[in-house]
Amino acid sequence: MFNALCFGAILWDIVEEEKRIGGAPFNFAAHLSKLGLSSYLYTRIGSSSGDVETMNQLVEKGVNTEFVQRDTFRETGYSKIQLDDNRVPVYQFCKNGTHEYIDVTPEIIDSIRQKEFQLFYYGTFCQRGSVTRNSLQTIMQSCTFPVTIFDINLREPYPDFTILQPLLKYTDILKLNEDELIYISKLFLDDYSDFQESVLKIKEIFGIKIVCITKGPDGSTVFDEINNRYDLSVEHVEIVDTVGAGDAFCAGFVFAYLNGNSIPTCAQFANALGGFVCTRKEAVPEYPITIKKMIEKLEA
Repeated sequence: MFNALCFGAILWDIVEEEKRIGGAPFNFAAHLSKLGLSSYLYTRIGSSSGDVETMNQLVEKGVNTEFVQRDTFRETGYSKIQLDDNRVPVYQFCKNGTHEYIDVTPEIIDSIRQKEFQLFYYGTFCQRGSVTRNSLQTIMQSCTFPVTIFDINLREPYPDFTILQPLLKYTDILKLNEDELIYISKLFLDDYSDFQESVLKIKEIFGIKIVCITKGPDGSTVFDEINNRYDLSVEHVEIVDTVGAGDAFCAGFVFAYLNGNSIPTCAQFANALGGFVCTRKEAVPEYPITIKKMIEKLEA
């Protein structure tokens, strides 16, 4: 069984007054678990009675909690989410949440090495906290993984050059959307003029193997290790809530990739899983039989 270490924030999403467990690393790890991988979440939560539910949610979703830290001074973070007319989320995040204080020790580094993880996942959101940012840098400098995936997941205030550069240098698979591509192109290339040219330059500068660009109802585009381009459409669905759709895409792509499938097949499954999540309120809902049959084929 493949095992994955997912670094970053776990948050309580308050979506139109409804409280749900969330955060991109949690959603990603939970989907990997549902897909049959062994997923570990490396994060930090509070220690109040309310945080018992946070831990329960992790266990319920099948996510390993060995690298979940407890904070006696701060509460688990939250994000208030309003859905616009297209059911796309607009976020308002708390400040000074536990996700900004994820720690690392030599003992944790030793444990990570001993686990021999096949995959390491990280994003940008919790990098606004210097403690967490330094911890991630330490892991990157001290540990190696067969595959690393950077789900850029930009949220205002956007990270600058100094934060993004080391993250991109460590990346094997980069997942981002069109707006995020424009942002990093302007940051590292000084301008954005052409979709494909920008992707190929970013790949070359940082030595990134695979780039996945999600495009909402227009599907996705993936560039492979030798710069072949694949444009994949997505089936039209009745959108209920797009929260977590990108995380599902990311998990679906990685799952198929680790199982040795072709890049177009990986992207097709990722589109299908992300599209399905858009039809549900939950970011990690139960999978229908159609998705389960696709999973069986990918594992064959």
